[in-house]
Amino acid sequence: MSLPSHETTITFTGASDDLIYIDGDLPGCDEYNIFKDELYIATFEIVQILETTCTSCKHKETKEYICVKINCFYNGGWYFAVEPVEDENDCDKFKIPDHWIFTTTNCPSSNHSTQLTIEKVENSCIVRREE
Repeated sequence: MSLPSHETTITFTGASDDLIYIDGDLPGCDEYNIFKDELYIATFEIVQILETTCTSCKHKETKEYICVKINCFYNGGWYFAVEPVEDENDCDKFKIPDHWIFTTTNCPSSNHSTQLTIEKVENSCIVRREE
């Protein structure tokens, strides 16, 4: 998987009652057809992929860290909730990077959706988690 090393912006928006659009320059940005009879609709994770190097043996290792979950809800209109993820064993690495900027606005292309914008995301991908 090729990840952009530059900072990019991604946006989450909803369309009709069963579509979520994720726009951006990351793997996993796409249109998702979602159908459930419940209020809680879908969860996406922004997974950051970091390469670390052992200081003694110089062995390189790639690790995935879930930085944040985006919970998507539909109740006559779309809205998005940002959920920080923490792990007791590695709290410093499982947190939202300080330089990411989150903004929620009314969606300019839909009158029944908010728009979640996340700026300055890098070395990451979007993963949909089926519940």
